[in-house]
Amino acid sequence: MPTRLALRVVNDNCNPVPGATVDIWHCSPGGLYSGSDSIPFCNADAPLALASRWFRGVQTCDDDGRISFDTCFPGWYSSRTIHIHFTVRVGDGEYVTSQLFFDDALSDEIINTQSPYSVRGQRDTTNQNDAIIDAGSADDYIMQSAKMEDGTLLAWKTLVIRSSRSSSLCSASGVGGGR
Repeated sequence: MPTRLALRVVNDNCNPVPGATVDIWHCSPGGLYSGSDSIPFCNADAPLALASRWFRGVQTCDDDGRISFDTCFPGWYSSRTIHIHFTVRVGDGEYVTSQLFFDDALSDEIINTQSPYSVRGQRDTTNQNDAIIDAGSADDYIMQSAKMEDGTLLAWKTLVIRSSRSSSLCSASGVGGGR
């Protein structure tokens, strides 16, 4: 399912951060990550996945702190809700690495009605029982979304980064931790 991911990066005073770079990566509709830097649990040691670089991208924010990525709705794998990873960098500094989720009702609708997701069966993990972010924090990571007339899903979120890397903005807790 074609998906446009629209993000806006602002600092903790809600001012845009022009020139920030955002890296994203997520698994394929079949639940595999690409690249030799992914771990075997996430790529099943599949030669094509290891040799490829799919569902990854880097963009630089405009003067208003905005960027967008054209991708597809991610798949899923055991013990994880459907998610997209991201890292925000300003200059040479990494300010945050985290994940974004989709609303469970939206994920279930896509899984039940859209190929190739519908042929995989049901997922075993939702936002409420994810192994990384605990249920009490999950709503903070959910993107807003709307289906566009052309069938594309538009998903968006404002990412707030700390103004200085010497101070912590927040931390999320979960079974597997989180940043």
